[in-house]
Amino acid sequence: MWSIESIQARWREAADVERRLQVKGIPTSGNAWPVYTWDRTQWDDTAHSDLDEMWRNRRVTRSDELSRWGECYFEWHMKLVPLDRRELIWAWARWAADVDPRPFSKICDHNGWARATAYARLERLWDHLLFNFGNAFIPFRPAADRWARLASQPIVINEARVADCAPVKHAAFISEKSTDTLKTPDAIAAFVAHLEDVNEHRRRALVKRLGRDMAA
Repeated sequence: MWSIESIQARWREAADVERRLQVKGIPTSGNAWPVYTWDRTQWDDTAHSDLDEMWRNRRVTRSDELSRWGECYFEWHMKLVPLDRRELIWAWARWAADVDPRPFSKICDHNGWARATAYARLERLWDHLLFNFGNAFIPFRPAADRWARLASQPIVINEARVADCAPVKHAAFISEKSTDTLKTPDAIAAFVAHLEDVNEHRRRALVKRLGRDMAA
């Protein structure tokens, strides 16, 4: 049965398969991709062996993987994902599959996305896909076991990879000490008169604007 985790696993698998697809005329182009940098300090033995197997066979693409990749890209990505979210979900998939070694915050900055907004849009997108999968009765085809297992592993931030993204500490902003300028009765009276004049001007402008709206 479909779940958000199983859908995410399929997208991560698709990003990895896309990486391993051989480009015509460049049969060894897979070597041009960055070396993977998973932080595996909290993974169990099964997850370690799954990932090692995945990268040993990263230049081999099986027919079942291609079939799932085609379904993910041509059926889901092109038909169920809104046009303005396609670049976001594919960028997330490449990051989650470690195809793109940059921190997700760097990817967001590069594309001009606010990271919090990007994550919020992804959360809504996963819910949208899960709802449509149920409505369309899409048959459940899980990703390879290694991706399903890796999806359940805790996400550990690799400090070495995000050190350059650490916030810059700026010196505290020192402003002038506040002072009370309304020290005399005359100053207070002048300030009150000024406020009344501003409020009356705004009231007349509002009445004038509402009159134009009513006439229209």
